[in-house]
Amino acid sequence: GRIRVWNSSSSGWFNEGSLDLYNLGFTASMAATIGTENYSLDSIMDDFPSWPSLTRPAYAFYYHFGRKGLAVSGDHIVAVASARANGGYFDVDLSNRIFIIKSGSAGWELEKSFKSPNASAETDDTVSLSDRFGEGGLAIHKGTVLVTAGGSKEDDNTNSGTTAGRAYIFKSSSASGWALDSSIDNPFSGSSTH
Repeated sequence: GRIRVWNSSSSGWFNEGSLDLYNLGFTASMAATIGTENYSLDSIMDDFPSWPSLTRPAYAFYYHFGRKGLAVSGDHIVAVASARANGGYFDVDLSNRIFIIKSGSAGWELEKSFKSPNASAETDDTVSLSDRFGEGGLAIHKGTVLVTAGGSKEDDNTNSGTTAGRAYIFKSSSASGWALDSSIDNPFSGSSTH
């Protein structure tokens, strides 16, 4: 996926360019995160760009960048990228990831990215769940990002209960940069209105 950035000036609107995970520098190796590859499942990996064993850069594990959630405030953009389903090809199923991007003198740069804080959303591929982190609910304003995870379960430890949903708040400070500040569980979880 790619985000096109348009800006306005005294002479009208102009295209500032496009942003994707590659040109934002999300290129590190994911070998330590994903574990080993199961080569007997090569046929299901057709939608993955091809790289030698365990050298696929981080951006190759995500797609639909900005499609399922995007928000803009001042010189910041926050966007979600969906994790590619791997069908057991790797040891770990990844969660969606949000990307906080800032405009500065050098152009648009990635400030921070976060996977879902829900431990069950990125774990062994036999028990992980898609908590839909960042899908459909993103907001950013003055150093605060709100992210929804509408697929979170009531009990994340056992991946059980009804789908309750959760919101996460990330804040930026000059001392430590961006970090998870708090999470908000669905106040109606378990009630007849849920």
